Amino acid sequence: HLQALEIEANLTASTVDLIFASGKASVIDSFASSNGYLHVIDTVLIPAPSVIDTAKAANLTGLLGLVETANITTTIAALEDFTLFAPTNAAVDAVVALAKNISLDLTPEVIAHILELHVLKGIYYSTDVIAAKEVKLPSLLNGSLVDVSFNGTNVIVAGPGQSVYIPATVVVPDVLVAGGVVHVIDTVLLPDLGVPPAHAGKLIPSAVRRHKH
Repeated sequence: HLQALEIEANLTASTVDLIFASGKASVIDSFASSNGYLHVIDTVLIPAPSVIDTAKAANLTGLLGLVETANITTTIAALEDFTLFAPTNAAVDAVVALAKNISLDLTPEVIAHILELHVLKGIYYSTDVIAAKEVKLPSLLNGSLVDVSFNGTNVIVAGPGQSVYIPATVVVPDVLVAGGVVHVIDTVLLPDLGVPPAHAGKLIPSAVRRHKH
């Protein structure tokens, strides 16, 4: 079936530019017809890549490894109308180290639950969060809420387990993909793991140093 292509139109004094996932096109001529308008553009519009292809292109091998281990590659590839928070490789390495530290067995089921927390129902851009200041949005993990806020500088994301651990910062916002949008984050979002506060701050030490003053 045909894939919907999300396009943003920017109007300047002399041109109309169309912004889409893989580039930009300019309208060079327009014609009226009996049932609408025909706009001639200078570039072929190319649909956004899949979320899996985008992760591969960004070298997010840690995320891809978790997806494969959880056996949900097909599920992730079929997502529609979604927002994905994609952890960096360093973030994935840190959560694997944390799991060993707290004796948490990262079974495929546990990994799948963690990844479900990274997927929101609906498409949300960083500008939406900046405008709202703070929103709590349902994830695919049984509707568990993810807190997304703007601190004046960065978009901050926290799962239920981030009441103990350092929340995530969006480091690459608004990557358009087929069916949704991806934001790259520097910390893995966590559900409530029931871990005592003695382990707080061990998820990403550099993040602790950055956020604690």
